This record gives sequence, structure tokens and C-alpha cells, in this order.
Amino acid sequence: MEYLKQEYLTQAPVCRTFEHAVVIGGSMAGLLAARVLSEHFEHVTIVERDRIPNEPTPRKGVPQGQHGHILQLKGTAVLRELFPDLFPKMAQEGSALLDTSEIYQHYFGFWKAPLPIKAQAVYQSRPFLEEHVRKFVAARGNVRIIEDCHVTQLCVQDHRVKGVFLRSHVSTQQEELLQSDFVMDASGRSSRTSQWLASMGYGPVKETSVTSNCSYATRIYRFPRGFPFDWKALLVYPTPPHEKRGGAMLPIEDGCWMVSVIGLAGASVPDDEEGFLEFACSLPIPHIYEAIKVGEPVSPIVLYRYPTSRWRHYERMFHLPDGLVITGDALCSFNPIYGQGLTVAALEAKQLDVCLREHQETQGISDGWTHHIQRSFVNVLKGPWNLSTSDDFRYPQNKGKRPFGTRLFNWYMLRVHKAMVFNSSSALRGFEVQMQLKPLQALFEPHIVWEILYQSLRPRRQGPEGPSVRPTTKRIV
Repeated sequence: MEYLKQEYLTQAPVCRTFEHAVVIGGSMAGLLAARVLSEHFEHVTIVERDRIPNEPTPRKGVPQGQHGHILQLKGTAVLRELFPDLFPKMAQEGSALLDTSEIYQHYFGFWKAPLPIKAQAVYQSRPFLEEHVRKFVAARGNVRIIEDCHVTQLCVQDHRVKGVFLRSHVSTQQEELLQSDFVMDASGRSSRTSQWLASMGYGPVKETSVTSNCSYATRIYRFPRGFPFDWKALLVYPTPPHEKRGGAMLPIEDGCWMVSVIGLAGASVPDDEEGFLEFACSLPIPHIYEAIKVGEPVSPIVLYRYPTSRWRHYERMFHLPDGLVITGDALCSFNPIYGQGLTVAALEAKQLDVCLREHQETQGISDGWTHHIQRSFVNVLKGPWNLSTSDDFRYPQNKGKRPFGTRLFNWYMLRVHKAMVFNSSSALRGFEVQMQLKPLQALFEPHIVWEILYQSLRPRRQGPEGPSVRPTTKRIV
């Protein structure tokens, strides 16, 4: 079964009928948007607040960059389409390549069956991935990056975007206008677009928020003789509402592993070595603890706190300036424990390309054309948002407006997770939805519902034992 086939950028190049696009923010969402826009606009400018490092190191504008990131299989497929040489280049320079059978998940107190999807997963740190994507984007002849500079306001005339006002961090000069036909806000959770629109009379932007009070403590380890276990990546989720501690151990570049201990629903995480080990020892399974006991720490412990998931509903506004689109965390940010953000940003870039092709083939720039793009992102966001926030609502202390039917939805999803213990058609469908290869509604097809309900009525069966907790005796190179 081939999940990583090319789907849309193999089409004939589009004639660039638009002139200039500006992307606010040079992180992953902004870079992917710029890559797509370079197919449709004569010139694309990325404006980044940070000074861009010369090597893959964390930076201030990406506070979660020092922690683990997962690129789900659908996100991997989109990046392969956008950058055919990206993954071979990263593999050559140190990315970890894993078969999906080497990835283990412990969820709701049981081991899920190894992923029944035959594909190769690529793991690396967030700065490593971002640096390589940035180099590929910057290599395109019509893309430039302005660093160490921030956008202070939108320039809007007659309800159309005419550019952005910039202020450099290294100059005392006044604001400068950078003219453009199109502005994409990919500036992350700290986006000021909602305030800018309110100041121009477009009214407030409605938001949906769900607290998660999630905290991370992360450290990088090295295993001098190679990784001495028969598993390569491990995700440990607690069983709500009583368990609040989870963890992740993911391979990254240079033969290292990134280890995170995670506290949910307000559970605190440690910032000292003894507390880190104790926390790992308290997880539902001992695998991470047994691994880091024999590993060599090569980084300090870094902390990150994520209080609230937030969806800003620009698609519900009665009016938006033509030429403005919001993407990435500036639009919708998810609890990072579920690893959805990078893939959602990639899917929004894909949807952007689809919409721009449609407009160029039919009507070009017209009233409301970018509002149509903004509304189309809803179909990308609904499934991941419902999956992540419904899991957050399993903890009573997490606050937010619970949609009607949340309890029934969570009851059904628990049965889906239990079905994923065994290799069955419902298990395969569950993994496909988890990897964003299929939409959430695919779990509610009649034959899938029937199989999941049938399995829930069967006597409890013994699931897979999971990987060994002890190191192997063979040398792993």
C-alpha cells in the first residue's frame, strides 16, 4: 500500500499571474506557504523576526523547537511533493530513517499493534528540519528572506491588502512599507493579525480555546555503542483522567535520541537530573527509564509549557481584507503532545496551492477570493482539532466549551484505540486517521463502526506484549 505517492505538484507549472506575496514568519508554516506561493507569484518575500542561525540551533521565535516533533505520514508525503530532494539530503546528513514497525505506542494502558502501514518515517530535531526546508525554499530564484525584522501593521486600502509596514531590529529608521498583492500570516501563536483587523474596524475575531496545561521537560541522549534496544521510537500516553504523566523517546540526527517527559492537566515536570529520572520511572511502562539509565546525556534539561489550544475563526468573519490569509499556529494551535502541527501546516500549504490554481484558471483576483481560501482551511483543521481537544476533555480540570456529544465521541474513540491493539481493518483505519492519511469521518463508515462495536462486545483478548524493556546483548552499529 503506497501512501507517499505524489499527488498535486506534479501538475504542469502555473503561469504566474500574481506579482508579489509577503509571508509573515519564517518557521515551518511560513516556509511551506512560501514554497507554494513561489509557484504562483513572481516574487515572494518572507519576513522573519529572528536572526536566522547558520546552523540547526533553536531560536527564540520557536519556543518548542528544543522539544520533540513528529511529522506524520501525510505530512511526510506533502513535503516529498514540495521538496523531492529534501529527505535524501537530510538522511545523508544524519536524519534517522525508521520502518513504521519500529515505532511503538503505549496508549490507555495497552500496547498498540505496530503500525500496519508499510512506509518509512523520518525523524530529526525541529531546527534540523527547518534549516533544510529553509535552504530549499531560499534556493528558489523568486524567494527572498528578510531576517531580524518584524511587521508592525498591515497596509489596507479599499478593503484590499496593499502590503505590510516593517521595522528592522538593527536600524533606527522609521517604518517602511513593503508593497504586495497578498499577505500570508504565519507568525505563530503570537500573531497580531486579530488586533490589526480590530483596529481597522473589521471587528473582533471569535476564538475557540481548550486548556490543556501541558508541560514538557526534554533532554538529548547518546548511546555510545548504538541504541541497544529492539525498538527505535516510543510514545507513552497516560490513561485519563487518573494518570497525567507521559513521555516520548524519538531518534534525531547524529545518532542521538530526544527524550521528553510530559505532564498533562497541570502535572508539573522536573528541571533537574534526579527529578527527570524519577519522573521517567513513574511512567506507565519502564522502557524510557531503562533506556536513559544507560544513555549519556548530551544536553541540559529544557522546559516548555503549553497552556491552551486556540482556534481563531477568521473564516467566520463577515469581511476580511482581500489578499490576506492566516495559516499555521497563527490560525490554529494544537496541544503538541499529539504531534499534529507540522502535518496540518503542510496540508494548509497544499490546500493553498489547490485554491490558487482554481482562481488562476477561472477568475484570478476577485472580491472575496482570499476569504474563500481561509474558509477552505476549515476542512483541514476540523478532524485534528476534534481529535486533540476531545482527548484533552478526558481530564475534567481542562476548561473549554465541550461540543455536544463529546462524551459519546470519547467513548467511541476509546473503542477505536482498543481496536488498534489488533491487526484488523478497523485498526488500519484508526492508524490512517491518526497519521492524517484519511479524514476523521472515515472512522464512522458503517462497516468500521460495526467492527469496532463488535470487538468491544467480545471477551478481552491479550494484546501484543510490546518491545523488550531490557537492552539487547548484540552490538548495534
